[in-house]
Amino acid sequence: MIMKRLIVFMILLIFAVSGCSLLPGPGSHNSLAGTDNLTVHVRKMQTPVYTGNRAAVIFTLNHVEDSRLMEALDSILRLFAENNVPLDVAVSPDALAKQSELLVFLRDYTDAGIIDISMSGADVNWVDFDSPNVQNVITDLEAQLYLGRARLSAYFGTQVGACVFPYDALNEHNYKCLEGAGFKILCTRNPEGFSSSRQPVNWKGAIDPYGLSRFPVIGLVNYRGVSDPGKVDAQIIEAVKKSDDGLGIAVIEIDPAYFLGDNGKANASSLQQLGNLIKSVKPLGDVITFDGWTRYAPDYSTVMSGKRVMPAYNGGTAIIFRLDDVCKGWYEDTDRAIIEVFKNNGVPLDCGVISNAGGTASYDMPWLKDYVNAGNVGISVHGYDWTYYQLDTTKSNLSYEFIKYKLIRAREDYIRYFGVSPVAITVPTDYYDETGYQAIEDAGFEVFSTQVLIEPHPSNQPVDYYGRKDPGGLYRIPTASDVCLWDAADQKFGGLIDMTTLPGIKDACTTFTKDSNMAPAYAFSCSLCTVITKIDVSAIGIHPAAFIDKDGKPDTAKINQLDGIVKWAKNLGTVTTFEQWYNYTAGKTLP
Repeated sequence: MIMKRLIVFMILLIFAVSGCSLLPGPGSHNSLAGTDNLTVHVRKMQTPVYTGNRAAVIFTLNHVEDSRLMEALDSILRLFAENNVPLDVAVSPDALAKQSELLVFLRDYTDAGIIDISMSGADVNWVDFDSPNVQNVITDLEAQLYLGRARLSAYFGTQVGACVFPYDALNEHNYKCLEGAGFKILCTRNPEGFSSSRQPVNWKGAIDPYGLSRFPVIGLVNYRGVSDPGKVDAQIIEAVKKSDDGLGIAVIEIDPAYFLGDNGKANASSLQQLGNLIKSVKPLGDVITFDGWTRYAPDYSTVMSGKRVMPAYNGGTAIIFRLDDVCKGWYEDTDRAIIEVFKNNGVPLDCGVISNAGGTASYDMPWLKDYVNAGNVGISVHGYDWTYYQLDTTKSNLSYEFIKYKLIRAREDYIRYFGVSPVAITVPTDYYDETGYQAIEDAGFEVFSTQVLIEPHPSNQPVDYYGRKDPGGLYRIPTASDVCLWDAADQKFGGLIDMTTLPGIKDACTTFTKDSNMAPAYAFSCSLCTVITKIDVSAIGIHPAAFIDKDGKPDTAKINQLDGIVKWAKNLGTVTTFEQWYNYTAGKTLP
């Protein structure tokens, strides 16, 4: 399917530029009115790269094709240049084919790295459900969208990935045509019931590498006839704050017609007010464009490429060792020593990575990426920073929207950095509530893992917060025990559990019952076996802080003891990761 799309797009692009030089030459601007003599432009500068460290704000300028608005259009673009922020301009390829002056004008700004181009949906022949011969109309629409992208890409020397869409034409036919034409972003005024999404999703809202990210317009800048333009700005700023906390992206629409005075000239006071709005928005997030987002956004299709080879899991009893608190600058040498134990035993370890500790990219550990690529570890999300009650809104006062946004950002960062889409959230500090649980579900996770003592609903089927079967719920794999003893008085992990005190492995899950008076090794095995007996899968916790010596270095003696626990577990079941277990259980293909 992807190859088909690529071939069709290239055919259309070759058709559009056949017989022409790939470099703009003298007089080339005058030959751009039709497609027969179209020249592929080589862009000189890009807009600033989005880093993802803050929320994003996108200004999109629409309805630019009216020649009477040229002065207002020029004034708006200059205003953004003066404020050193980029602007998205949504334009119709058909209009540009007829207006070479507008094309040259806009291209000067793209070459200066001031604006990026998206495709306006205003002149597109969108499909109506009641259209006669609807299938023929759909075929024509997809071809029109392909050719429109090809034209804009050739005109401006950039890959256009966003369509600014008229919301009243939104239906499944049109959505799928945009997907088929290779668009990455759908921007529209958000109709009721149509959810926004940073992640690419299909029409039904399921994550799909070839779907569309959905960015709603949260406000329109219109000062015309307004006695107090400050109120307009205040409403937009409030909407930006709300969107930044939820989606992490806010789109603000600008129509140049609203900046035209009664004399047909640009309205100076409206332009000044727009300048004030830009200055007010800049502290709230990075002002970027749709293209800037596309260059930053993770490519979900790379997760499906199948390049990573992991030790096989083919069903049966599963044991998942989860290494928590994996974080840049936090006992990294100890993390590596622990991973080596599993590597030497030929089994994988699941690493719960913290994504944004201290506001930094705390997942940025090149050595860990090497282990991921070698198939030695799986990647899960162990929270987005060190916030103690981050998944329990009753204790943290955090909102559902904020938690969901942070978790989606973590998954995006890991896809981009590791090439892995995490399926599991390992609950930091083991505090969560119904709102936090729902945010985890809606952020796209599949597996939920917390300590067995506070997990009332272990399940090898997806369930909701109350443990009821729910196809959209989470698999709940409790952590039966940590490999180290917990010192309740000092509130820290102590020595490792000595597995040599246990009898034959075959009796481990049948001979003993849970008893607080038993030796730690018996309690460990009984807790583990209790979970396995119920759902045939269990997690075992590991914390790097428990494996350091008095000098803060990896404790060799404890590392050697861990090797004994891993060997013991290998005889009890298959040591695997959340990712592998989920892919097998849910019938997925392992990336």
